[in-house]
Amino acid sequence: MVDMNEKDIIGAFQRIAEYKPGEDSVGRDLQKVRDMLTSQHARIAPERESIWRIIMKSKWTKMTSAAAVIIIAISMSFSLFTGPELKAAELLAEVAKNMEKLAWVKTISKSYVPDKEEPVSTDIHWTDVRNKRVYAIYSEKYIHLMDYNLREWSVYRPETNDMVVKPLSSEWTSPSDKIEMFIKQLEEVGVEVTQSEGQYNGKKTIVIQYDETNNYLGDNGPATNMMMGGKYVRTMRFKIIIYDKERLMGAGEISYLDDEGNVITTSKSESQAIETGPGDIYELGVPRDVKIINKVPSRKVKEIHQKISEHKSRFLNEYIAVITEARIKDGKESISEGFVIFCQDKKLRVDVYKPLYGNEDKVTGLYENQLDASLGQLKPFWPDEKKRGIRSVRLYDGLWQYILEVKDDKLTAREKQRRPDGDSYGDDDLDDFTWRTLWWLNDPEHMYEDDYSRQNGLIAMELTTQSLHGRLPKRQVLYVDPEKDYVCHRYVNEKLIDAPWQEDKGWLDAVENKDRLTEEVNYREVIEYGQTLGGQWYPKVITEKGYRHDYGANKYDVNRIIRIHLISEHPSFPEGIFDPGRLPEVGE
Repeated sequence: MVDMNEKDIIGAFQRIAEYKPGEDSVGRDLQKVRDMLTSQHARIAPERESIWRIIMKSKWTKMTSAAAVIIIAISMSFSLFTGPELKAAELLAEVAKNMEKLAWVKTISKSYVPDKEEPVSTDIHWTDVRNKRVYAIYSEKYIHLMDYNLREWSVYRPETNDMVVKPLSSEWTSPSDKIEMFIKQLEEVGVEVTQSEGQYNGKKTIVIQYDETNNYLGDNGPATNMMMGGKYVRTMRFKIIIYDKERLMGAGEISYLDDEGNVITTSKSESQAIETGPGDIYELGVPRDVKIINKVPSRKVKEIHQKISEHKSRFLNEYIAVITEARIKDGKESISEGFVIFCQDKKLRVDVYKPLYGNEDKVTGLYENQLDASLGQLKPFWPDEKKRGIRSVRLYDGLWQYILEVKDDKLTAREKQRRPDGDSYGDDDLDDFTWRTLWWLNDPEHMYEDDYSRQNGLIAMELTTQSLHGRLPKRQVLYVDPEKDYVCHRYVNEKLIDAPWQEDKGWLDAVENKDRLTEEVNYREVIEYGQTLGGQWYPKVITEKGYRHDYGANKYDVNRIIRIHLISEHPSFPEGIFDPGRLPEVGE
């Protein structure tokens, strides 16, 4: 049976809620793609990936069938059609116009598994188009409300008779906005589509069908970044039914197949325009005496987050930089890692070097001519050639991500991955070192103040979690400097056995495998700042101190220093540095 537990449903629902379309270059590309689509000879290339593939891979992974159906139900009307009898861009414009006129849309979605006639789950959702709300019932049990005006997401849990209210971070996106985004992206994507006429609910329809295949390569061989029922999804088989006259979605179907072509599950949905929907979440079955658990951050926390985002969005988009990370022992620095970063708008290349333990460079020497651009940037800051060697090359060209890693003293390429949502790494660009956020979703951040924040004129936010399922209680504190573009000045990360914030002091007694517990304390602090030519602040030197302590065993001190060298702003980049065809030739 397909795993439709609460965690999967809520997780998928949130990831859908947080999907944000790209905004740059829409006007520039829109007319060009429309002209292409309205051509009598236009068709979508069979080798390329569709809009649906972009959606399925963009902001969420390991998606449940219920989550996938939501996407179909809300967005199915935006699919792209080929053939001389229809002009896709004109059709999409009509669909967008019609969707904007609707007051409510109700969708019933059902998931099926092989050898069972009855659905394993039934989901219903109502979209209040005018008031920007989405109500949903999953598996006839879990009740949700996303209110885009209040920016709140409510989840009713019948087992505990409580309703968690969390922040809703995504922006409401109208159907016409989504369609323009899809048209823009068509210039880069496509699939082999078959189109036919049909009948549904007594109405003439256009039926669109096509297959999609994942191309992700995991650490242990071929895999995908989508799972259902404990199995990896290799192929998705789509069937879309559009009412010809109304230019609205009628029904949709997706079958998910494994590596051998066996159907894992099939999701079927049917949508209809309705005049009115639920007045509030209580009409869907939430008891009036439900316990409300408010996890929405305070207004002040929201304001700080907004400031962080604003300054980060204005940071350099073209630069060359070197970042070194070194261990400190007996007052001496020993480099443990070096990053050479080339950044140009959405394009990014990061060459990672690590120390060699031997007398000879068995790796970098093989590719020295192809790595001379990054080696030339690195040498002034890591001059001892005998101690460094290439360990990985990562290139993102704005759509595809290419990763080369050292295996058996040779660079080996992973299968390239389509990443229309951006580079999947988030820990080695300058802005990642400069701005940070607390990332747990369990509890809301709250404003925090201590002697350190008061003495240094910093704004601080704290986040704590209790021990759960034998895991250590955790705490994070983010200190930002409002006088330096809200840069992360200090970051505290703690996992403690005897945590002052832990409410249940006897939690450790219930842990069976205590030897697996490891305390971790880490304090990261900026001790020297730099400024761009435009005057924007960034950290030049960061210290990292703390320890790791295995339960009842060894304790390891952490003492590191990170140095950031901004080599050039808006540089002339080395020829071919972002060209996948110019990457080092890799071993077998």
